[in-house]
Amino acid sequence: MSDTHYQAVLRTFPTLDEWSGRLGSVYTPKPGSDLAADDADWPALSLSQIAVGSMGAARDHLQAVRVLIEAREVFPYAQASLVRTALLSAAQAVWLLAPDDRAERLKNARTLTAHIYEQHLRFLRDLQDLASSPHAGTDAVEQHVTTRSQQLAQQRAADGQKAKFNATEVVQTAALAAWGKEDLAKEVKAEWRSGSGAAHGLLWSVFGRAGTRMTGAEANGMAVFQAGGAIDDFANAYFAAYHLLRHAFTLLERRGGS
Repeated sequence: MSDTHYQAVLRTFPTLDEWSGRLGSVYTPKPGSDLAADDADWPALSLSQIAVGSMGAARDHLQAVRVLIEAREVFPYAQASLVRTALLSAAQAVWLLAPDDRAERLKNARTLTAHIYEQHLRFLRDLQDLASSPHAGTDAVEQHVTTRSQQLAQQRAADGQKAKFNATEVVQTAALAAWGKEDLAKEVKAEWRSGSGAAHGLLWSVFGRAGTRMTGAEANGMAVFQAGGAIDDFANAYFAAYHLLRHAFTLLERRGGS
């Protein structure tokens, strides 16, 4: 693995420890803060808690990458998949917290909340389909989430909100909010797409990677390649996720009171 990237990644680990401590206790925005007002829009799944939850998921996946690196285990697909989730999770938090316009923050929060309900309902209904007989607990949760989803849909419709959650747009928008540079935002989007290939086990995701090498050639003109892991393959996406998460913490303090 690249020593330069290795040392740079190592320098982020103390911050991961700091974030673990900050995320280990209940977060409550201060009275009178922007976030306190934002949370009143949909208390059942408030903006601040969705943001903090996303930040926790980002830190969790970065920590998993750390554990593998410290064990000197680098894989062609696994780290890229972990970093991809960290990237989206951190981006979601920035996307929620970055807009100075409260209406924009609430619109984003409602869009993500509707997506959360939709995905949760799909899972719950799969469980119901699997059950040989009705399960009271699952049925009660499904009914509760259905009710919340319908109530939120009514609230969104009343305000003319129809947007569907688009993860790629969220990643690019968050990167632009964090760095203010179109080129960097496009680069982060490209890293997101690359991680998607790894997460779905698509062969193209290892093409052209530092860890992929030609190991032989055949008489028919075809070559043999071996895909291995290399920190250079995911370092850029790792730092994108790390810095987006750091920006999310800054925004959380700004919106919710230090």
